[in-house]
Amino acid sequence: MKKKIKSVGLCIILGIVLIFPQSNVRAYDFASNESYYLEFCSVPRPSKEEAEICVQFKEYYKDKSGELEQQINNLNKDIEAIKGNINLLIGAINEQDAIITALETKIAENDAYIEKIQENIDSLAKEIEEKQKNIELRDKQIKDRMLAEQPAVGTNSYVDFMMGAKDLVDLMRIVEGIERITENDQQQIEALEKEREELDVAKAEQVRFQEEEEEKKEENVKNKQQAEAVKQQQQEFLASYRAQEAELNEKMRSAQVDLNSIRENMISINTGSVSDSAWTFPVLGGYLSAGTWYYPGGGVHLGMDIAASVGTPLVAPANSIVLYANNPVPTYSGYLGNWSGYPAGGGNTVLLLTNVNGTTYAVSFAHMAQENFYARAGQQLARGQQFGAVGNSGNTSGPHAHIEVINLGSISTDTAIAQFQSHGAFDWRLGWGTSALSRTCQATGWSTPCRERPESIFY
Repeated sequence: MKKKIKSVGLCIILGIVLIFPQSNVRAYDFASNESYYLEFCSVPRPSKEEAEICVQFKEYYKDKSGELEQQINNLNKDIEAIKGNINLLIGAINEQDAIITALETKIAENDAYIEKIQENIDSLAKEIEEKQKNIELRDKQIKDRMLAEQPAVGTNSYVDFMMGAKDLVDLMRIVEGIERITENDQQQIEALEKEREELDVAKAEQVRFQEEEEEKKEENVKNKQQAEAVKQQQQEFLASYRAQEAELNEKMRSAQVDLNSIRENMISINTGSVSDSAWTFPVLGGYLSAGTWYYPGGGVHLGMDIAASVGTPLVAPANSIVLYANNPVPTYSGYLGNWSGYPAGGGNTVLLLTNVNGTTYAVSFAHMAQENFYARAGQQLARGQQFGAVGNSGNTSGPHAHIEVINLGSISTDTAIAQFQSHGAFDWRLGWGTSALSRTCQATGWSTPCRERPESIFY
């Protein structure tokens, strides 16, 4: 009798443990291991504990999205204050770049995640079907075995256990029957319970993935809307920045050039005359994103911008001599307010000298890539010869080639070289701000040197 009571007590204790499981909540360092947990949670987890980790990671990721949204809201609140201060504008535009990059990264991650989720849902459906068949088969085997034992034991232990005992005596009779189950039966029941647990986990994971698929789709719709709104806001900020940029350029670039600081990247000897009879377009790809003399949204712009992907080849527009070439900064180091390179903000730059149909021109290229930078001061280039590539360096808001043309008139290339050696100025001292607009070749009464509109040459 004592043995029976102990068995009953054990069943009751086990029941209490099952009803009130111990809490097993842990804190995980998601912030420094995002990529790991994104991969970890993108596949079905084999246990409830691991699935719980993914639930926690999902909450962390949701909070992170909220932080990004708060950044956007803060920018919206401060629009008027930002517009009136060029330093705030630079900071805000660079912050917008970071927000857009983060949103586009999340969109790409979600797209890949959704594709993987669908594969996992299909895989789990097959796994669930297979486990269900195995459970039904094992369940039948155990029932058949116990039914065969019933004449000896006096009870159908398995069926009674599942249906529930009528009273304490009945429960004790069930326990006595269970105690007579062979070791093989015990193993079969344990395996059955394990398979049932695995089935429950697989079903829960299937539900988790289905919910996450819908959430990721909704999140992507929201992310795309937010990215578009930030881009529109950025265009508004850029227009305000461009309106003030000319004066900033004048301030940053108009100081007396320290020739010693640029001498090693500057032509040192006259290399003879160079001439050509035609021009070729210098960027092998891309499109005109901003023309001369104004940006599309306003603000002085002293050259033309050809938007193109990083690495797009730049070629000599005519037979040329390299007056200056330097690539001191990384290809992707560009952002507004970055005054690296020479002239200030140019990043990686090249200045070419050519004579086409009797007129001498200085043609400059800014924001180039650090890689595939073939130009060297004093080098002669043939028309169409590659000397570098499009980059995103210096004071820029995206990959492009900025091209300016100075018309030097009928002077010889030797004379032009001597002049550059004496002043080292890319602008031939015509200025970088609003005042430079009065020194264009189209301006009334202005003689050479003067600023030429690049589009009139290359289009």
